[in-house]
Amino acid sequence: MKKCNKAEYAGVANRFIGRTTACGTETLGVPEEYFTMYQAKNKILNNLVAQSRIVDETGKIGEIEIKINNLLKYMFSIVRNARTTPIESKKQAAISLYNATTVYLKTYRLPQQQKLATVGGLLTDLNSDKLSAHITTLGMETELEQLTLLHAQFSVLLENRTNSQLQNAEEKSILVRQDMDQLFEMIIAAIWVHSFTNSSEDVLSYIKSINKILSEAETAYNQRMAQKNSKEEEESTDKEELPSDEEVPSEEPTTDNE
Repeated sequence: MKKCNKAEYAGVANRFIGRTTACGTETLGVPEEYFTMYQAKNKILNNLVAQSRIVDETGKIGEIEIKINNLLKYMFSIVRNARTTPIESKKQAAISLYNATTVYLKTYRLPQQQKLATVGGLLTDLNSDKLSAHITTLGMETELEQLTLLHAQFSVLLENRTNSQLQNAEEKSILVRQDMDQLFEMIIAAIWVHSFTNSSEDVLSYIKSINKILSEAETAYNQRMAQKNSKEEEESTDKEELPSDEEVPSEEPTTDNE
């Protein structure tokens, strides 16, 4: 289990707790305080795993922000250009919409949290009865729907990042796993001793199931590492080094000797 990453480790621990709970600590000869402490530590680890997943989502924040920025610029360009259209209805709609949203023109330059609030205000205005009619006239319903969707995604990702303590997750998980390793060994030792003095089908079946869980975790780890190594080898093979200037043979000009 020590070679597993946080998610793999937590998965094994969850199965171990489930199997132990089903069999019963009394049947297994496990001191209740050991198991209670292990469960508490595992709950902390699962929370840390969840926080680590948010780290992966943090990269998406930048992607969503770029999409919002580009969409805002595009929408304002539509409105700005439509002010010169010869079609009077669209021209008047564009002028009115432009005048009503001028305060939002530089939204793409704002910091993330301020941008989130400002885009929210823009969406409220654009969905008002007066401005929504102009959106329809200019045929910008799809753009408005997309901006609404991106804003919602942006909001969720920023909230998740704000509510998590990402920078401490990795350090905390190492300490928690050390405690869990020690408790796991203590629990297994108690079960092993108990199996000699109070052997039963339930205990033997439990030991087999735990060995299977550990074996499956080892197999999953080996498969993950094999895939990782294979991918690295493929990437290394695909990279062909170009010859340096010294390695490139120079062609001397030929001359005709008469």
